[in-house]
Amino acid sequence: MKTLLSLCLAATTAVVVVGAATPALADCMGSKTLDRCLVGTWTMTGGGAAAWMGHNIHSAHITAMSAGGVTIAVRGDGTFSTGNVDVHTAVAADHGRMTGTGHATGSAAGQWSVSGRNLNFCAAGSSFHQTVTVVVNGKPITVTPNSAPRPTAMAYTCNATTMTTTHVMPHLEPIVTTYSRSH
Repeated sequence: MKTLLSLCLAATTAVVVVGAATPALADCMGSKTLDRCLVGTWTMTGGGAAAWMGHNIHSAHITAMSAGGVTIAVRGDGTFSTGNVDVHTAVAADHGRMTGTGHATGSAAGQWSVSGRNLNFCAAGSSFHQTVTVVVNGKPITVTPNSAPRPTAMAYTCNATTMTTTHVMPHLEPIVTTYSRSH
């Protein structure tokens, strides 16, 4: 149970085929193809890890969450950057003997591309820092999960106002996140 709660907190506190394709300046996950529909600044408006956990984790529930800076700037040269993300989360086990909190801050930047119906992000740098504290029977355990950037591919759809990403979770339903175009 402690591991499940820690994974829930880490997932929550951690943070995308329309348009003509153009080449990126650098390769991301074996592709230099770009989708012009994705170029712009996007703000998260729905779904994401917290909503996914609410539907899929049945032994714990989120008691509080606040998030700021959940934006992605996707540029026409194949680069991206995120806003300065600041996420706070609290969860509780349904049986009541365990609680936890998580806090993640930071930003990321790097290359992006598309391949087929997948959006690829290849972070070149990240300043993310996560802290997760689990309290079991009154005893706190604090960990700092590895926040090293890894290439990520997810299915996406895009139109003039909305982008939706779908991140596959093995043996579970996917994490679906919706963004609205802000620029």
